[in-house]
Amino acid sequence: STGKARGGLTPLSSVPAGEQREAVSRWADANGMVPELSAYTQSVEGGFDPSIARNSMGLTGAMSFLLETRSAGGRWEYARRTMGQYLTTLYYIRGVLADLDNYTAQIRAARADIVNGGKAENIGKEQYKMSIRQDYREVSYADVVTQGIYLDDGSSEDIFGLRKNSRFGMVPTFECSRPYAYILDGSYMMADEIAFRMSHLGIELHRLTEDASLEVEAYTITKMGNLASFGASCQVQGVDKATKTVDFPAGSYVIYMEQPMANFAAVLMEPMSMRSWAGKDVSNNEVRLNKETPFYRCMTPAKIAGTEAVDILTPDFTDVFVFNIHPFSVAELKRVRALCGRSDLQVEDVCVYGEKPAGEVRAYLPSDHNERDWYLLDGGTLTRKEVLADSAMNRSYITIPAGGFTEDGTGYYRFNLAFTPKSGNAGNASSGSGCNAAFASAALCAPAALALSAMRKEQTKRP
Repeated sequence: STGKARGGLTPLSSVPAGEQREAVSRWADANGMVPELSAYTQSVEGGFDPSIARNSMGLTGAMSFLLETRSAGGRWEYARRTMGQYLTTLYYIRGVLADLDNYTAQIRAARADIVNGGKAENIGKEQYKMSIRQDYREVSYADVVTQGIYLDDGSSEDIFGLRKNSRFGMVPTFECSRPYAYILDGSYMMADEIAFRMSHLGIELHRLTEDASLEVEAYTITKMGNLASFGASCQVQGVDKATKTVDFPAGSYVIYMEQPMANFAAVLMEPMSMRSWAGKDVSNNEVRLNKETPFYRCMTPAKIAGTEAVDILTPDFTDVFVFNIHPFSVAELKRVRALCGRSDLQVEDVCVYGEKPAGEVRAYLPSDHNERDWYLLDGGTLTRKEVLADSAMNRSYITIPAGGFTEDGTGYYRFNLAFTPKSGNAGNASSGSGCNAAFASAALCAPAALALSAMRKEQTKRP
């Protein structure tokens, strides 16, 4: 009908600042008040909370963007918003492809810089200092872009000035030097759970194989405030830091910062970060206030003696979903390795949730499956599993028999998954006399291997 907006918001000529409020009022009288209208008074380049997809991807040395197309009215603008979303995304992609070599070089340089910052010779250097918390209140907002709207009768009307809110003027409010490694105290009740979640981010983890006394920087929380948003109930607002010697039990996690995912580790381990585990989902501030956090900073630029890389691999399922995965304790892992004669074996307890398995359940494997050997562990029995191909899913999997699950409560079931590290030597394993091993097949059957090879070749052709 006449007076309804059709084309949406489009840039028009400038409107004097003193007339903007009147223009908005006239438009509202003609078209009805729009609650979302106030959202258009600023053009914001997005928040810097690391949980937001565009920012979390940036932590890995990557470029990302998020598009949100709002409606100034109702569903009658759906087609406009959909087309706008599509065209914007399309031209972002075309813009990158038009200068792909430059973008690729920038990404590689950013990732190399992340890894370089964690090297021993760079620990403590000013150029690799980490900005843990930022603010943008000191940014100058001088640029104003006028926005207007087209009406059905062909006329147009300016409605307000759009203030450009740039995040390029952010200033750090809390900085710290990059440690050589973070240490997650293995005696902390949530240590294994946190390690499981960090593994999903691709963070490389090590563990102490023996108890160790190490000189570290320790944080004590001095102030915490309530936080209604960002997925947490409180946030650390003040800390004291002290250098001290701490006794760490075997099984404590070590996260070396010479890795591509180092920035994620800092976001999680630094108490003053917006996404720190120290303030995550804490409903009672007194629990953490004036307490030392279980996350420590190792500034000594040398590998810690007695550490071993630990894999926490997450298989995928279609019939159940993964609840959590915890690696075997150091003591239990040593026992299993001695029993089975496999010093390189990794073992984890996989807890899934769903209906009681009536038959075999497929556990879909990560992409490096062909570089490992896969087993189920049941007490002292280590059973080698054949890797199969699911052409419909374009995934490889092993089967877990219904009898291989242990009931752990209503809907919760467990099994122990064992595997070897990535080495390129899958299929050459042997068992010790103390372990009853049943071997099926060392490699994919020829038809399945050919099918996967063909699918991979086809994938490489796709843009």
